[in-house]
Amino acid sequence: EVAQSGKQALEILSEQPHFDLAITDYRMPDMDGMELISKARDLIPALKAVLMTGYDADDPRFAELEAGSLSKPFGLDDLETALRNVC
Repeated sequence: EVAQSGKQALEILSEQPHFDLAITDYRMPDMDGMELISKARDLIPALKAVLMTGYDADDPRFAELEAGSLSKPFGLDDLETALRNVC
């Protein structure tokens, strides 16, 4: 399922808590990807996550997040590696 915002993603996850994995961008209009992952794990504690970003992962919250990272631009091999690392 695809969400257009962090708020919409949280609505989907609250209505359909069967998800195992979330892939999100760092920058979004209503919350950043780290906030989304944190709030999503309040709903689904075992949720695996990959954070896509064009920025350095130097935000101190990233170390505590226990999520995979995917630097933009990326290819399918990079995506596969990131998914393998979190799953």
